[in-house]
Amino acid sequence: MRKQWIDWCKVFALYLVVLGHFSPVDNLYLWVYTFHIPLFFIISGYLCSKKEVPFKETLVHNAKMLLVPYVFFVSVSWCIELIINKLSGGGQPNLLLALIGLPDGKSNPMWFIACLFVVKMIDAINNFIEKKEKKLGWLFVITIIALSLVLTNQCFSVKRPIIWYIIAYPFFWFGKMFRSFEWSSEFLSLSNISSVWMKRVLVAIAFVCLPIAFVMINGRVDMFYCYFGNNGFLYYVFGIVASLAAMVFFKMFLDKENKLITTLSKGSIMIVALHRLLLWPFEVYNDILVVRLLVPLVVCVLFYYPIVWTMKYLPFALGNRK
Repeated sequence: MRKQWIDWCKVFALYLVVLGHFSPVDNLYLWVYTFHIPLFFIISGYLCSKKEVPFKETLVHNAKMLLVPYVFFVSVSWCIELIINKLSGGGQPNLLLALIGLPDGKSNPMWFIACLFVVKMIDAINNFIEKKEKKLGWLFVITIIALSLVLTNQCFSVKRPIIWYIIAYPFFWFGKMFRSFEWSSEFLSLSNISSVWMKRVLVAIAFVCLPIAFVMINGRVDMFYCYFGNNGFLYYVFGIVASLAAMVFFKMFLDKENKLITTLSKGSIMIVALHRLLLWPFEVYNDILVVRLLVPLVVCVLFYYPIVWTMKYLPFALGNRK
């Protein structure tokens, strides 16, 4: 059964991605980046299947779901940008950089789609090890988490994509573990609090105020540029807490079916891939707060019919999502 609140949560995170790429670096930008990428990986871990699947089958499945759409949309967005640059007298965008998630122009910021694929493969390796010997599986996870804490505090000379894979895995693993906890459903519903008014107040404080406090304490964070604030451990703690606050909000108040939201959620890869090209003409106005908030929302909604068409005629481009 499809979890409707997850769709709302994903679309909200997508909106924050578009908003973050439209905003200059200021307080709103810092608030967004506190948790929007961690939220994606936590949700992915939360939705991870509990079934034991052979590594080869997992590899093939995730290649179809993530890598094929990734290569397709990287190529499409690169071609669009190439045409625009030729018409405007600009240079040629670098396709290789775009393919590894480091576009040099307005090409798709799809790095975390490829990162999610690698993270899922790391998790598949962990599952394989854990099946053979559970203690070794835990040792593997602890090693990755320890390494991620080292990298968030000192990146050394490790290449950026490799850092992404290691940094992202603890968020994915937490989402997966969180779902397995017996109390997770009660937590998301705040079922131990009988007062509806009290629930609303707590959610509002956690959802809005906590990320503000986190920015003040830990400073700027941005996984793409390997900014992890003043402390790598706090980066994880704050990212997880703010993400859980968002999940609680949508579980409590928006656990309802909506065709637009469900469609945008299914076509999230297309939105991630092409939204910067639609934002491009409006960037001159991104210093106006109302414009900054509304344009990303409109851009997300405009993808509805392209997603519907792609699901019908080019389903492979969206990972054959139904």
